[in-house]
Amino acid sequence: MTRTLSLLLLSLGLAACSQRDKPVDQPAAASSAAAQQHAQAVVASGPTAGVAKPAAAASVPVNPPQAASYSGYGDLHFGLSEAEFRKNWGDLKGGSAAAGSTCKVLYPLWVKQMPPDIGFMFEGDKFVRYDVRTAKEAAPGGGKVGMTADQIATLYPSAQKQPQKYDADAVDMRVSGDNGAVLLFEVDKSGKVNAWRVGLPPQIDYVEGCG
Repeated sequence: MTRTLSLLLLSLGLAACSQRDKPVDQPAAASSAAAQQHAQAVVASGPTAGVAKPAAAASVPVNPPQAASYSGYGDLHFGLSEAEFRKNWGDLKGGSAAAGSTCKVLYPLWVKQMPPDIGFMFEGDKFVRYDVRTAKEAAPGGGKVGMTADQIATLYPSAQKQPQKYDADAVDMRVSGDNGAVLLFEVDKSGKVNAWRVGLPPQIDYVEGCG
């Protein structure tokens, strides 16, 4: 009996020692260490590491595309009907043609002052001319409001001078396009351009708009 009890106690003691000497499995600790190492790697490499950077935004041109040409204004070519013009441009404002006339001038909605910075002339239900009175727009060839007559002559060697109807001290400088259209600069008595227009004959020579 005593021998059996002693063997039993010895067996239990050996089992306890065996359990104490056996390495402890620590999956949670190993997992925590791995997560910590990963976090340190992310911080070291930066928050955007491995992420493709967006392409740089396209640079904005300093000057807008040239709108004025001898064939019209942008995609709005001479010869378009008023309905076709409005469809492409959008809303416009302006008066109706005078009695006995089919000529009218329409303006963008943003125009507040008169005469306007830009106006579009229609006659016989056709787009035939546009007038510009701002230095923000460049004429075909680069001429602008505010330039001198000498500068215009340099840009357009073929320009022909003609006296203005109501001011003997002012002149018009006329440049003919290849398609029959005409560019005309109005030069005041100070020698500077105060307006220009592009259009088809005979409307290009209407001095008082549709008048």
